[in-house]
Amino acid sequence: NKDFGVSQTDADNSGLAPITIAGGYRSTGITALHRVNLTENLHMLAEFGVEFYSDDIQTSDIAREDYEFETGVSVVWDF
Repeated sequence: NKDFGVSQTDADNSGLAPITIAGGYRSTGITALHRVNLTENLHMLAEFGVEFYSDDIQTSDIAREDYEFETGVSVVWDF
């Protein structure tokens, strides 16, 4: 319920449909990560991932789609 549940009180205030998710299987996903060593201590990481939600989560108004894409770029300094 933490990420996708909507209590009756929250539903009354937001207009979303109330839903209680009991727990269990959440999703399946995969992430690809590419690392480039710019210098001995400076590294850049690029990330791309996709996550497919379970049927319970798909019924929540908070989950607008039945999947989620994630991308990211990070710069890391190695001490």
